[in-house]
Amino acid sequence: FINQKPKSMKKRLSFLFLTLLGLVLGTSASFAQDFVEVSNYKEDFSKMTASVMAEGWTKNGTIESPSTSSSARHSSTGKAWYYAGKASTYNGVITPAVKGEVKFYAKCSSGYQLRQGNASFQVYAQNGTEYTKVAESDETFSDASFTEITINAESYTKYLIVSSYAYISDFSADYAQLPAKRVLTIVSGTTTPSGGKVTVDENNKVAVTGTVKIKNDGNIALTTTDENYKVDIVDYGHDNVLIANVTLPATLAVGEEADCSFSGEIVIPENPTLNSYGEYRSRIDAKEYFGGTTKMISTAWLDIVPYISYVELRFGSSTYEDPAKTINYGTFSGSKANQFRVRNMGSKPLVITGANCGEGISTDLEFPVTLNGGEELYFNIIRRLL
Repeated sequence: FINQKPKSMKKRLSFLFLTLLGLVLGTSASFAQDFVEVSNYKEDFSKMTASVMAEGWTKNGTIESPSTSSSARHSSTGKAWYYAGKASTYNGVITPAVKGEVKFYAKCSSGYQLRQGNASFQVYAQNGTEYTKVAESDETFSDASFTEITINAESYTKYLIVSSYAYISDFSADYAQLPAKRVLTIVSGTTTPSGGKVTVDENNKVAVTGTVKIKNDGNIALTTTDENYKVDIVDYGHDNVLIANVTLPATLAVGEEADCSFSGEIVIPENPTLNSYGEYRSRIDAKEYFGGTTKMISTAWLDIVPYISYVELRFGSSTYEDPAKTINYGTFSGSKANQFRVRNMGSKPLVITGANCGEGISTDLEFPVTLNGGEELYFNIIRRLL
């Protein structure tokens, strides 16, 4: 039966839906998909757009993308959605499976279309590809105020709402079954070292420790039974190579945060690619695997100085990283001395045992010479005309 009475200056239509066994979708055990049950379910359509449906909602039939409006909503928050046209039968949007008291608000979006007989809404209980009408607009439907629609669903049921120039706002239900959404957010992190100049050990490794704050932003608890419930520490600067695995709690409840520790190392490969300063640049990121997102947790890039030694020669304004470089002195007469600078661009001690000087050329260096990492010295190359 339909019982109509005013409520809070707005008309109220209450529909008691006596479900038959053939119309019942069933309990949560009958759903093949991965669902979670939500109590006091509310959907204000705030995240719904012309191309993105509200969570757990789907389009049905050939309806164009439903429009949304924040100026025509029932309450002070969210949006109202509507179809700006006369929808064909069964062309609308389908709710998640809901149970108990189901409620939403409807209002005509166009007085002109209402007068033309084009504005209306219908609500159908869905059972596979079959639909049974349980509510619809009547003579109280107008563009002046919202009408409250209430349906009592004894078992989980999906409803098809068909809108023709009708705003639909503030949908709620005692219970709803929503698709499970597993979202692990990397909130923040700390690392040691945190950035800047870093010197490696004799094994060309950098020990890395720290913590990562994570949060469950989904609608279902995350557990170690989920294969994607993991966080790795990776080197963003070098193809996200693994640095460490993060130890996560066995269960992370919905909305819960946790500070998780890790310990690992950055390993400098043989013959590493270095920048112009002789550094192996790394950035420490945390990576999660539900969405595959990464977040930088070191405060800055690490400028790692590998435990290697290599020579940089400087003559005049020219720099030579190849110690076997042939330098053209040009033509000269008499004797002449030129000053060179040699620098160890690595961190491993560099031992210079001699210099291979051509005929008529000598140096004032006394061998062997040891340069620690970053050290430099100046020497002369003396050329004598033969």
